[in-house]
Formats: sequence, C-alpha cells, structure tokens
Amino acid sequence: MRRRDRKRIVALAMAAALMMSQFGTAGNGYVYAQEAAQGADLVEESAEAEEGDTQAVSDSDLEESDSEQTKSSQEDQQEQTSDESEQEQSTEEESEEDIESSEEETTEETTEEETTEISELAAARTAQIDESIEYHVHELENGDFEDGNADNWTISFASWDNSSAWEVKTDQWMKNNTTQVLHLYNGNSTGNEVSLTYEVTDLKEGTYYVSIDADGQETASGLQMAAKDEDGNILSESDVMETAGWDVWNSYTTGSFQFEGGSLTITISGELPAAYWGDIDNLMLYTDAEDEDEDKPVEADIYVEKINNLSADFIKGVDVSSVLANEKSGVVYYDTDGNEADIFDVLADAGVNYIRLRVWNDPYDSDGNGYGGGNNDVASAIEMGRRATKAGMKVLIDFHYSDFWADPGKQKAPKAWSDYSVDEKEKAVYEYTKESLNRMIKAGVDVGMVQIGNETNNGICGETTWENKCKLFNAGSKAVRDIDEDILVAVHFTNPERSGNYANIAKQLDKYEVDYDVFASSYYMFWHGTTSNLTSVLKNIADTYHKKVMVAETSYAYTMEDGDGHTNTIAKGSDLVSGYAASVQGQANVVRDVMAAVADVGSAGIGAFYWEPAWIPVQVYDADADNASDILAENKTIWEKNGSGWASSYAGEYDPDDAGKWYGGSAWDNQAMFDFTGHPLASLNVFKYVGTGASAALAVDSIDSAELTVNLGEPVELPEKVTVHFNDNTTGDRTVNWNQQQLDALVEAGSGTYTVDGTVEVLGQEYKVSCKVVIKAKNYVNNYSFEESDRSMWKVEDEGKCTDYQNNASDALTGNYSLHFWSASDIDFKVSQTISDLPAGQYEFSASIQGGDAAEQDMYIFLTVGGRTYTQSMTVSGWCNWDTPQITGITVKDGEEVVIGAQVSACAKAWGTLDDFVLSRTGDSEEPQKPETDRNGSTGSTSSDESQSSTTTTTTAITEQATALAEQITEGGIPYVDVTLQPENAKLRLELLQKYHGRNLYLMAHLGNGIGYSIAMVDADVSIEPDLSSTMNRIENFADGFVTYKVTALHSMKLPYAIGLHMNLGTEYTGRVAYIFVKDMTTGEYVFNSTTIVNEIGNVMVCSNQLTDVMVLIQK
Repeated sequence: MRRRDRKRIVALAMAAALMMSQFGTAGNGYVYAQEAAQGADLVEESAEAEEGDTQAVSDSDLEESDSEQTKSSQEDQQEQTSDESEQEQSTEEESEEDIESSEEETTEETTEEETTEISELAAARTAQIDESIEYHVHELENGDFEDGNADNWTISFASWDNSSAWEVKTDQWMKNNTTQVLHLYNGNSTGNEVSLTYEVTDLKEGTYYVSIDADGQETASGLQMAAKDEDGNILSESDVMETAGWDVWNSYTTGSFQFEGGSLTITISGELPAAYWGDIDNLMLYTDAEDEDEDKPVEADIYVEKINNLSADFIKGVDVSSVLANEKSGVVYYDTDGNEADIFDVLADAGVNYIRLRVWNDPYDSDGNGYGGGNNDVASAIEMGRRATKAGMKVLIDFHYSDFWADPGKQKAPKAWSDYSVDEKEKAVYEYTKESLNRMIKAGVDVGMVQIGNETNNGICGETTWENKCKLFNAGSKAVRDIDEDILVAVHFTNPERSGNYANIAKQLDKYEVDYDVFASSYYMFWHGTTSNLTSVLKNIADTYHKKVMVAETSYAYTMEDGDGHTNTIAKGSDLVSGYAASVQGQANVVRDVMAAVADVGSAGIGAFYWEPAWIPVQVYDADADNASDILAENKTIWEKNGSGWASSYAGEYDPDDAGKWYGGSAWDNQAMFDFTGHPLASLNVFKYVGTGASAALAVDSIDSAELTVNLGEPVELPEKVTVHFNDNTTGDRTVNWNQQQLDALVEAGSGTYTVDGTVEVLGQEYKVSCKVVIKAKNYVNNYSFEESDRSMWKVEDEGKCTDYQNNASDALTGNYSLHFWSASDIDFKVSQTISDLPAGQYEFSASIQGGDAAEQDMYIFLTVGGRTYTQSMTVSGWCNWDTPQITGITVKDGEEVVIGAQVSACAKAWGTLDDFVLSRTGDSEEPQKPETDRNGSTGSTSSDESQSSTTTTTTAITEQATALAEQITEGGIPYVDVTLQPENAKLRLELLQKYHGRNLYLMAHLGNGIGYSIAMVDADVSIEPDLSSTMNRIENFADGFVTYKVTALHSMKLPYAIGLHMNLGTEYTGRVAYIFVKDMTTGEYVFNSTTIVNEIGNVMVCSNQLTDVMVLIQK
C-alpha cells in the first residue's frame, strides 16, 4: 500500500468521519459596455462628472418621450415637418427634405444637380473597395440592433450634459427604415466626442470591408468608421459621414483590407456637431466569397457541426504511442482508398496537426523484456516523431518520469531513481529531460510542446507533496527552456469534474511559482462530467493565471464489440454518455464537442488530443468463432513479445499490484478511430471537418430504448413512440410495434424486471428496439415522497429545528417535495412512520438522500419490527448524487407493527434532502428465521437494536461448485443458493450464473477464510465470470487505537451489478465501530465507504460494484 494511502486512511478513521468533497459555486461575471443611467437623473449625474469622462448608457433606461423632449429645436422642426408631410399630402418644399434612400425609387422630384452630387458622393465612399472580388456577408450578432438593445456594442460620449444620449428605437414616422436603429443626440452647444465600438472575435484570415447605414441632420456628422487589428492599427477607414437628412439613408464603407486573423475592432467615432441628431443601423462585414466557400460544409460520410471561429493553429492532435509496437506485431494501417499507408500520412490527411508520444525512462526488465503498453522510450519517440515531422505535424513529448504507466493511482519513480532524495530527483529530471530533448531535436523531430509528468494530481516520480512535485515540474521546465524557449511547457492533471479540484491545483502551481505555459487536462466524457463544466474550469485557470489550456486526452467508443479478447474499458451500455451513441457518428460528435468546449474558453484554449486512436487488435478476435481460443492464445503471445498489449507479464516486477495481475491486450480497441483491420473510420476526418462543418446523407445513428416502471397490479402501457437520433444531431419520434405476446405475459407477471421487444420503421428500414419494464411491489409507506399536504403520518424529532418540507423539484428525487435539512449548528434529527395491518411476508425497505458539506456525518435508514431493528448506512456526497440504501430480507408476521425511518446526524452547515421512502412486500414467509452461522464463511449480517450494519440475512446450506449445481433453498423466507469456493480459485462459472439469472434469489459464495460474497440474481449480468478469489489478513500496528484488517481481491474488476462483501472479523469485536475503505479501481485511491457496527457474530458488510481491495479499521 502506498504511504499516502495509509496516512489518508488513518487520518480519516482517527477523525471517525467521512471525507466529503467541498462543493462551491463559481459564477461567471459579466461586464456590460453600458452602465445604467436613469433618464431624469442623467442630467444631474452628468453635471457632477468631470469634463471628458465617458459613460455608457443602457438603452432600456431612456424612454422615447424623454428622447423626444431633449431634441434640439432643429430636430423638433424636422419631425414637425414630417408630421405635416403625413397629414397634408406633402408640399414641394417638404418633399425636398424627405429624400428617399438611394436603394428605393424616390417619390419626390430632385434636380439633376442634386442627383449628380449624391452619385459622386456614393462613388467616393466605395472607391477603395476591390470590385474584382465577389463578397459575401459575414453575419454580425446584433449589428442591426434588432435585439432591441445595444448588446455587443460599447458606446461612450465625452459629455452627457444637456440630455446628450443614445437610444435603440424604432421611428414610427420613417418610411425608409422601419426597423430598430441606434439614435444619437448631442444636446451640447459645442462638439461632443462620441465612440461606438464593435469587436469581431476569432475572425479568419481573409479580405474584408465594413459597411454602415446612417441618416441624420443634413451636415457632416463628424463620425468616421475604421477597422483595426488587435494592435490597434487602422486597416481601412471610411470618409467622414455626411448625413443628408431625416430618413435619408446612405451606406458608408471602409475600403477593402487584408486581415491576418484574430480579433477585428470596428469603431465609429468622431466629434458630433452641436445639437446634432442622427441614426445608424445595419453594421455589415463583407468577406471574400472564395474564403467563405472554403468554410461551407463539405459532403462527407459523417455529419460535423462547424466550430465557429476556430483559430488556424488550434491543435487537432492524437496520441498514437502504441503504433510502433502494433506494427511490430503485424498490424497494417490503410488509407481511405484501401491502400497500405504510413499511418502518420493518413492522420495528416485527416486534418491531424499534432502527435503526442509518451516516454518512459526504462520500460524493460533486467533481461530486456518490455513492459508493454508500446514499450515507449526515447528511441521509440524519436522513430515515431520523425515520421510525424515528415508528415508535417508537430510533436508533443509526454514524459511520465516513470518506467511504466503514471496516472493518479500510481506515480512510481524509475528503477534507477528509486533511492533518490527529492534533490537528487530534481537534478535527474533536469538532466534526463534535457538530454532526451537534445537527442530528439538532433534526430529531426519537430518538438512543439513538452509535458512534464502525466496526470500528476497525486504525485510525480514518487513525490507526493506539492512542494516536492513543483520542484520536479520546474526542473523539467528549466530543461525545456534551456533547449528552446519557443517549446511550450505543459503540466497535466485529471478529474475536472471534482468541485474545486483544478482551482486548487492551479493555486498550488502559482504558490510554488511553477514555470509553465499550458494547463492540460484529461477529459473522458464517460468519467469526467459535462463539456460545459470542462470549459468553465479551464476558463477559470486561463483567466486567473493567464495560462493556455487544452485537453491532453479524450476518446469514445464507436462500437461495443471487443476486437482482441481483452475486456474493454467501455464494455456495456451504462458506460456510455446520454446523447452519444457507440457509433462512428457518436464518436465524431464527442471529438467535435470536446474541441468546441476548449475553443469556447477563448484564445487561451489551444486544442485537444485524442488518446490512442490506432490501438487496434493485433489479430481480430471473435468470441463466437470456432478458433476464438486459438486467436486469443496467439494474441497473448504477441502482446508479450512485442509489447502491443497494455501490459506484459514482465511488468509485474515493477508494477506487481496492477500490471502484474491484469496484464494483457488493449482495452481501447473499440475506441480507436481505425476499424479492427486497420482501415480509417469516417470519424477520423472530424479533425479536418470541425473548421468547415460536414454534411452527410440523413441516417439513423441510434434509437433510444424505453423504460417503464409500474406498481404491481397496475396496467402496463408501453410508450407508443421512441426517440430516434439521426446523424445530423436531430431527433424524431417514431411509432413502435411492440411484441404483443411478451406484453400479454406481463399481465400475469409478478414484481421484477422484464424486457419487451419491438420494431420501428425509419427511413424505409426496420430497426429493433426494446423496453425495460420494472414492476414494483406496492409501497406501504403513506405519502412516501411528501407530495400530499397532509403529512401527519410522519413524525419528525428535530430539537434543533433543522428540517422543513421543501417545495423544490430540483432537490427532490421525484415530484416537487422532499424533507430538507440545514442548520448553522450541528444537525441531529429522526424522521419515522408507523405502519400497521401489513400482510405477513418478506419485505424490503429503502429511502434516498442527497446533499453535501457534511465533513462529519452519521446517517442511516432503519426499520423496526418484532423487537428487532434493521439499519443501513447512507451518505451525502454532493448535490443530486442520490444515495439509496436498502434493507432486504425483513420478515413481518400477521399483526406486527413496523416502524420505518431515517436518522441523520451531521456537522453544522451540512445540507440535503430525503425523499422516496419505500416499503414493499417481496414474497411469502415460509419458515422462521434461523440464527446465523459462525465465522467460517458466513455471509449473514443481522443487527440488534444497537447495531448499525447491513441487514441482508442468509443461511448456509453449503454445496461444492465443482459438483452438481445447488438447488434453490428457502430459509427464513429468503430464497438463496449457496456454494463454497477456494480462496485463491473462486471464479463463478457462467453455467451457475445463467441457471439462476433473473430469479428473485441470492447467490451466496463462501471462501472458507472469513470472506463471503452475495449477488442478487434478479439483476445480475451473466456475461462475465467474476473471480471472487480473495484473502483477508490482519495488519499489525497500522493505526493507533484501531485493529486493521485488509481484504485483497486477487483479480480486481468492475462489475455491471452490485456485490456484497461479507467479512467475519470475530465475535471479540461485536458492538465495536468499524470504518470501511474501498480501493477505487479508476483512481487507485482508498475511498471512505461507510461506518458500521460489528454485529453479534463478528460480521461487517460492504456493497460495491467493484471486486477490489477493502480496508476495515475497528475501533479498540
């Protein structure tokens, strides 16, 4: 066990508290260009302001009547003339003032001299436009003020005196412009400097010009329009705008100009003459049509939504570190035409512009056998880096500073540095980094970025404190700077979904003055939360510390098939993310959306890398084929020889707890962007399509399965339609033809989970769908979710008055109401309900809770019947992270009264809600409950009034798995099947699992060494054979004040269902508090699971979906 794990576990147990994440809310601040100024107060405030101060005024703060009252006498006369024009059919004098715009046919007479003058003026304004170019309009958001406000504009006046103002409005008397316009008025008797600014961000390189429409007092307005680059250089400008009268609209333009890309600032500024009034509208940006055509969606095999304003140098990278080992194993890659090709050329043709390569110091044993995972060292990085450079791509070198995989769960120092002090490691990191980079660059590798460590949340090179970690970060960074200051330095972390995680990491980097350019994050959508959260946490770092940010690793499955015989990371439907199918289109959508999330950070978001798109099978394995076992055996031999699996058995000497147990092939082949035979998938081209978009013939991408939950006895009415997801990200509902025979069978079915098949027709083809039907037994809890106003059946014992019935659907599991708790003082309350007149039988009870900020908590549900109390612990771990503990196997006799409820104790300012208390009958009572058995393999766990432990009760009719399969036995009303297994050879056979799959019973497995496992067969996935092989040992002197036991799972694995681990620790510990920690297989960390009481036969239990190591600390 790692020392940091031990310290962490001891600290938690000594505190006798759960370690909960601290959740905070970080909101985005918005700075508006316009500051509010009330109409009547405007004059007073302006009088107090210093001369020359600018002030932005919100259009919503100016009423039309105020504006009309503040116009000059000249403007009043103009509007009066307009009114008379409407009422008196227009005199000849009035018609001369009411000139129509050049784009419409005038209704009044104009002299030949006037016409010539206007034409010459228009020609002068457009003389600088390159008419040899065909232009298209580049849309500007709210450039025409049709949002009814001046959002996206920054407006300032040098003086706001005498009601000088601006306003977005419509003028009901205008004929030539009936839309929203921006009205300007200078109420001063002298000139007034005015500035209007509009910024266009992330604009591509190209040829442009700008146009604006204006009317106003018949004079030179003093305003001039200019287009400026990011450095403020004027690229082109218009002449000073001479307006020709009210509702006489003209267009004013800059000349054509070349723009290098980035942010373009458009200004309309100058000195408005005294008492000037006028309007502007329709700011337009025109671009070369040929440039625009390049951005039109291309016809393709996949649909890709364009990422707008994606910078030209945005990183569209991939990590293909496994390629060399794959090629040595016989893998061949092809181009889109089906010809054998260098994969680096294929990647470049698909739009990839950056290659990431991992580097381990010495991934070999003393005999030269590779550890696997690509056997990636400096030599392999040089070979692949040169090929990448030749194909025109830059290279990121990912130094792990380890001899094998470095991640949050393990950061082991290289063998050669294992005895080094931190100062010695600091020197070694510098020298190794500098020497390695020198070799690569001299070999011709175009290194653009260097990553100092890999997923270094919890350590680097064996160092775990921030002070020491940052010493090593800086040592690596200094080596890079000394080689080439233009090479970017990146640091790499993971778990952006954890509240405050990245903010704290960046704070530590800043505290210890780490010299780096790029904060890189792993982001796997199926593990790491939403893309919006990713954008938020990365933007916070970019804005706070002025760093570049990127995603260093991401991926997604295009199929659920396994191609090499080694179990995949994404192996079942529950591993997928809602809205993203396991399809080529779904994979492309994920890549596009991850890149968009980084681009949404702004210019600091520099790109994203896809992890291992080329890690495909060395030979294709088909589990249903006759030669499946032979292919798998051959694959294992190849993986061992060439290092093309994730780990070889040789890695066991360096990493015995992980690679030493689980070595094998690729767990990523179904997330590759090449098919199992090496041909590129259509999704690979997402890298070149994100800048233009891509369209494809409409096709079905996926169809949602349906789910229905009903209470026993209620009619089963399946949905008439299901949602179809198309490849263009649109959806539609289609009618389902359900299997009537299966549907009819549900009428006679009892409680349980069932599947009904169906078909839908989409785009002329028939597709299969299914509906999961859950039939729930009757809930005997009255007003179980607090929705009814009469809550008198509930008894809340709450001296601290920390509870209330809250009407807030977002905090409720179902409906709108829940029992809410919060207090500035310590929280301690109990809620309960007494239920009478239950029919005799077997029952189960559950409730749900969510909440947070409970660094100290003791929470559990309970049920009391016949003088016996059953309890099950529960925890709060974040908003809407619902925990639903369950008590099963409860026998209720005729006439017995049952009390159900929950006890919640927590520290001050903890918060949360309780909802959906469910008591249901699961079967008849057949025999009285028998006492539990002794330590040798018992899986029973019944609590007394004082106990707080799991309540699943079982008995022990033992049969050998090697002999005939056990028949079902019912003991105490609980149906079960019992088997005994050997502690180090405890794999459950599929034959056994399949026999009892779907039946409402428990499978009890006893290892004979104080360890037992229980599986509810009604929901168990029988596609895998779980290996329960485990040992239990007492660890001496682990923590003062505690007796410590550790259960070691010899074959750790994640399961698609929950499994109960029962540990018999001995009756000498009965009644003592036990703290249970479970090792998380993803992070490698021991995570606090629960607090419990050792029951009367010496048992404790923990439930999890992982076969993994468990630590139990028993308070002395």
